[in-house]
Amino acid sequence: MPRAKQTMDGNTAAAHVAYAYTDVAAIYPITPSSPMADSVDQWSAAGQKNIFGNQVKVVEMESEAGAAGAVHGSLGAGAVTTTFTASQGLLLMIPNMYKIAAEQLPCVFDVSARTVATQSLNIFGDHSDVMACRQTGFAMLVESSVQEVMDLSPVAHLAAIEGRVPFLNFFDGFRTSHEYQKIEKWDYADLKEMCNMEAVEEFRAKALNPEHPKMRGSHENGDVFFQHREACNSVYDALPAVVEKYMAKINAKLGTNYDLFNYYGAPDADRVMIAMGSVCDVADEVIDYLNAKGEKVGIVKVRLYRPWVSSALLKVLPKTAKKVAVLDRTKEPGSLGEPLYLDVAATLREAGMNDVVLTGGRYGLGSKDTPPSSIFALFKELEKDQPKERFTLGITDDVTGLSLPEVKPAPITAAAGTKECKFWGLGGDGTVGQFTVDVRDCFFVLEILDRADTANDELCFYLLGKVYRQTVVRHHFDAGIVLVEIPDHFFSFLDGEIGILVFVDTDPDDYLVHKGECTFHYRIMTDGEGVECTRKYCFSHDAKSSSITRLSIIKFCRSIVFLPM
Repeated sequence: MPRAKQTMDGNTAAAHVAYAYTDVAAIYPITPSSPMADSVDQWSAAGQKNIFGNQVKVVEMESEAGAAGAVHGSLGAGAVTTTFTASQGLLLMIPNMYKIAAEQLPCVFDVSARTVATQSLNIFGDHSDVMACRQTGFAMLVESSVQEVMDLSPVAHLAAIEGRVPFLNFFDGFRTSHEYQKIEKWDYADLKEMCNMEAVEEFRAKALNPEHPKMRGSHENGDVFFQHREACNSVYDALPAVVEKYMAKINAKLGTNYDLFNYYGAPDADRVMIAMGSVCDVADEVIDYLNAKGEKVGIVKVRLYRPWVSSALLKVLPKTAKKVAVLDRTKEPGSLGEPLYLDVAATLREAGMNDVVLTGGRYGLGSKDTPPSSIFALFKELEKDQPKERFTLGITDDVTGLSLPEVKPAPITAAAGTKECKFWGLGGDGTVGQFTVDVRDCFFVLEILDRADTANDELCFYLLGKVYRQTVVRHHFDAGIVLVEIPDHFFSFLDGEIGILVFVDTDPDDYLVHKGECTFHYRIMTDGEGVECTRKYCFSHDAKSSSITRLSIIKFCRSIVFLPM
């Protein structure tokens, strides 16, 4: 099924899907999840409709605890509800999460997983927040990339509605939430087609109503509480099949092979790692490199973490695997091992696979980088007859000696022709934010170039002080003004999803955006003679959004200019 392509980050991808399936969004911003709530709020204010034909009602509360309470109340009133959070914000929601799950209310918490403050504050990514929610009763679905966030987020919403179990849908904070990729996005018609509307109506029919009173949240003593707590077992036993059902629907539409666990690597691998989150993409590159050199390695990627399905893991784990390393992106001080490791250990033990050497390690806490050199170190350690039972990656542990030595210089695992850049920003001076904009806008440039008819009129661009496609640049930067000559048919392949990237010979005051539009003066080239024209066009990435300051627009002009050959 062909889908429209658009450049976006993980937060936007999650918000795009969440908006489709949401009646009410109760929000309170916290880094790095805030853009999800912000996008939903902007789309609602602009009048965008969800698959039910309504604008999402967005309510910002006074804290994350208040947002969770609002979610609980909204669900009780029969509204399909979503929230977005991370880190301490997620922890403040835990008391309500227990109630929501036990009352079998369908909602989704989209979480850009972030470190929980310990010896110091850290606002970056790991899994310590989501792992604190394992026993709440929420199902847990995880994605590894921006495209996966777009592809798999519908599974969380659809399975929650039909399976009557709330979902915690998470992906790595910053590493995925703020990573820009050009991805294929869902059309709301396809999302609606997959939705079980009968289950939606059944849920709404159970809403609290004074005309049909019912009791919820009562007090129970020890004589009946235990029995009632166990009564939910059948719901969780049935949930994996519901998840597989919707993964199969998505696979049929997209030609993908998403499953509860996915294996990647040599079919006869003797060394296998098990992980979830963005590290899987890094592992894929290393595995491709090592297998091309004749080694036999692979990775099992966790998709559905809760409920844990041992049979699904064993189905994809190669029968030839002799050594397995489990990577956790969290730390539980004093425990026998971290959560994912313990789940895998129990699975192998119950399956009688005691001859498999199992090790467990920690990586990426507080967004500590996990480059290919760390994955090379992991597979090198597994070559040993007696690999370390517990280890850490990416650091030098000179206190307890658990770290594995990095393989440096690590082989280049990126695809041939890949160019890498590093942007340095001091922080507090605007450079970090501006570089983010510049990198994002580079993707927008490439989208425009992909859509141009380069056989007739090749386009080029001027990006961050460099000229691409060998053109002569004519411009001046007086007061941020950019003078460019460009053919009229350039505009024929622009649409409202791509912002105007050219400002031509106009007063800086005209750069101010009003209602998503501003006026541009550009020049049509005809036999070397310029004809002045004026055209109104949307600047913003979202045609309905105009929250752009004059300063950022002028900076934007300095970053990118389109030119004809």
